[in-house]
Amino acid sequence: LQAMLQQRGFNCTHYDQAQEVIDVPKGDVDVFILDYHLYGKPQGIAVAKAIRQSGCKSPIIMLTSETDEKVVVDCFKEAEVDEYL
Repeated sequence: LQAMLQQRGFNCTHYDQAQEVIDVPKGDVDVFILDYHLYGKPQGIAVAKAIRQSGCKSPIIMLTSETDEKVVVDCFKEAEVDEYL
C-alpha cells in the first residue's frame, strides 16, 4: 500500500509498531490508515481511540479482513473511524 501511494505522489510513513503511531505528532498527519490487527499492542481500534482522545481530527481509515459485525460497529462508534474497508 505504501509503495502504491508513493508512486502516486503521496508522502507516506510506515510504522511497524502500534505505539509508534500513537506517539506521532498528530498535526503532522493528513490521514491515518490502520490495520485492525496491528503488530504488537495495542490493536488498531485502540490506536484509533488514542488518536481521537488526543484531539486529532485527521481521517482514520481502518483496513482489515475482519468481518465480525461487532468489530465494524465498534470501530465506528468507539474509535470514531471515518471509513472501514
